[in-house]
Amino acid sequence: TQPPCGAPARPAMAPATKPAAAKEGSEEATVEGEAGARTEEQAQEAPPKEEEHEQDAAPAKKPLHDKAVSFDSADTTLNVMPSSFGNILMPLSEGGFQYFIAGARANVGIRSGRYMFEARVVEFLSLAEDTAPRGRVQLPRYHLRLGFSTAGSSLFIGDTSQSFGFDMDGSFVQEGASEAQAAEPFARDDIVAILLNLLPGSKNANTVSVFKNGVRVSRPIAIPEALKGKPLFPTLTFKNVSVEYNFGPNQLVSLPFKCHMLQSASKSDVTVAQSPGPKDGKYDVLFPVFMPDRGAFDWLDYFLEKNPHYTELSDRAILAWAEKSSIWRPAGYELQPSRDKPDMSFGMPLLDDLSIGAVLRAVVPLQRRHYVVMEIGANFVTDERAMVISQWPRGLFRTVAVVALGEPTKEFVDFSRKLALRDKQAASDAAFEAEQLEKKKKKVAEKRQRDLAKARAKAERVRKKMEEEKKKYIERERRRKLAQEKGETFEEEPEPEKEEAEEPEVEEEPVVEEEPEAKAPKVELTEEEKKAIFRSFPYSDLSTSVFSLSLERFSVPEAKEGFDEVRFEWEKDPAKCRKLVTKYITQKRVTTRLEDLVPSEAFGNLWKDWQRQLTEWKLKQHTYRSKAVKRKAEKMEQGSEEPPEVKADAADIFGVEDVSDIGGGRPLFEKFGVEDWTLMGLRFELTNLIHSFLRDCHQEDRTGIYYDHIGFYYAKYFRRQFNTKLFGVDSMMEVLSYVRDTVFLNPKTNVLESLLPSVMVDADSLYIFIMLTEEARRDRRRRIDNGDDSARLKLAQQGPMPIPGAGVQLTGGGGPWGPGGP
Repeated sequence: TQPPCGAPARPAMAPATKPAAAKEGSEEATVEGEAGARTEEQAQEAPPKEEEHEQDAAPAKKPLHDKAVSFDSADTTLNVMPSSFGNILMPLSEGGFQYFIAGARANVGIRSGRYMFEARVVEFLSLAEDTAPRGRVQLPRYHLRLGFSTAGSSLFIGDTSQSFGFDMDGSFVQEGASEAQAAEPFARDDIVAILLNLLPGSKNANTVSVFKNGVRVSRPIAIPEALKGKPLFPTLTFKNVSVEYNFGPNQLVSLPFKCHMLQSASKSDVTVAQSPGPKDGKYDVLFPVFMPDRGAFDWLDYFLEKNPHYTELSDRAILAWAEKSSIWRPAGYELQPSRDKPDMSFGMPLLDDLSIGAVLRAVVPLQRRHYVVMEIGANFVTDERAMVISQWPRGLFRTVAVVALGEPTKEFVDFSRKLALRDKQAASDAAFEAEQLEKKKKKVAEKRQRDLAKARAKAERVRKKMEEEKKKYIERERRRKLAQEKGETFEEEPEPEKEEAEEPEVEEEPVVEEEPEAKAPKVELTEEEKKAIFRSFPYSDLSTSVFSLSLERFSVPEAKEGFDEVRFEWEKDPAKCRKLVTKYITQKRVTTRLEDLVPSEAFGNLWKDWQRQLTEWKLKQHTYRSKAVKRKAEKMEQGSEEPPEVKADAADIFGVEDVSDIGGGRPLFEKFGVEDWTLMGLRFELTNLIHSFLRDCHQEDRTGIYYDHIGFYYAKYFRRQFNTKLFGVDSMMEVLSYVRDTVFLNPKTNVLESLLPSVMVDADSLYIFIMLTEEARRDRRRRIDNGDDSARLKLAQQGPMPIPGAGVQLTGGGGPWGPGGP
């Protein structure tokens, strides 16, 4: 399969020597001069020329093939612009394309005989370069490779095992076996001939050679064994150069022997690539419609494998193309936040401004080929589909919506399982290689330790021997000096003969037979894995934000939108497909965040009412407590007893008419502490959040807020992050346990719902939160008095809350629950 950006991701070519233009003093002239100097040096060092074994070709056999050898659009990358005259291919070099390589494969391949084609660099394109210094940024460079590849393989020579050729720096390129200085370099205006000899019995059979300006500049090089017997198509891989090509019938420069050009090949020696033409004069533009994470890209790979003449248009294809072009990315090519819209940053302004996409949108409608527009998000939304369809000329292209909903076909399921097995095998092989490498490291380390132990033992023996010799010497000198003092003649006593100490036997290392190289185990899919219809990936097809913004607009395409055809791939009934989409949206609503949700004015008004009421209550509590303290002090001075009054703990919580005065001016919340005001604020905020969300989302089937989204919506409404640490706990679930009299988490749906109906959450009913908080306070106090320490709260200490116009500070209700919300 040949996607627009080439074959499977693999760096296709190493940076090449910059060829040169002929202008004196220019960079191109300097590069060309260097190439010429290398050529002269190689000529001086080269051995005497070998005898030319290529013989003159016999007259061409009849009949000759009648196909004009050229380049079909389907077998070129999207940045290749063919000239209207002169047989010239020129790559795009603006909008970031100066970093991308181009590839083109001819439509006629050689399967036998001996034929040649010619090419010449006619121009080095002027390039825009990033001026800002950036580490490891690859600057635009000139490049050209000439060779052969098999049908349907990568357009980039050396990218896979299905191609080979010569680089303009003189190297011979094939996957895993490149050879430097296999030929003389070639530069601008050099006419380069590539000759492929597949003649059986010839001394140069199954070889490829390169000639420059009619002179052989390489030895015959054997073609890869795996490609023998396969039709081989002339292929050009180039960057930032305009290339003239010539397939014949006449040569631009004669060789030392007669050789037929590819255009003059016998019909029996060649294979003509079959490229399905347009239906009714129009090329297809397919718009696959998939539910996210339901096998869209696997289906695309399956489709392109069966239909290699289609070209993929997607961000995935652009990234694969960039990787093959050896464009370095700071984050590499593995990390992708979404498969439909992956991260497209390269750290280079000319690429990061996304101008490459704008250039492609302008260019692709001009090229006559079949396309697959893989945009999972856009293809599933009506208005975005309409915008994309309008970009394709109706007279040249036929727009087709391919709807793949419902149960996939058996062929696709088998293909998906094959890919899953491939991925599992690759992961197993990587783990196996790592394990084998670790074992080798361990063996090397063990041997090193043994060698060190031997070296230490030997050093110890040498040290002991030297120590003995030193002692003997000292004793001998002592005796000599003593004899001299006595005037005696010192005679050395002959050392008694002793058997030479044998070196301790060194334990020989056990001979370890080389273990045969272990082979990676073959893996199989488990029964559970076989049940999975679609492969899973570490990242989703759509990012969270895109999915959220698009979910409610997902729809099944219809012909009235402007499609020439709506094709149903899996489920054939359009009505059933629409039901599937409706069901999907309903299911996903619960777990999907509404990124574009805007809090209503009603939420803000109720919040203001709450702040005003809260201030009044706290002021009431402060005033009452102050008067009570003063009254008690006065009674104590007078020595009289205080008259009995209604106690807050004795009052019927839900029977009082006014929570601010349950009798004698005493408020129901008289004994509220910091923790009570804080938890009452939590009760109100969560309740208000739930009801405001249900009102503002305009989705009647919702019952509350999905647990994982509580923090997100809290921040959206209250414009601050929810901090569980303020409640002395680590999780939202523990926080919710404090207010289970107000909100609850539905165990079936994992949705946070309110126990209070919406009619009780208004400015006139805020007193209900006082009652609920007082009931919880009494219950907590009762449990603590009975010895239950688990009832104690561990809330972070809150600061005092200022009361506007009161000139006093009240304890409790500050921090995250005080003023400063919406």
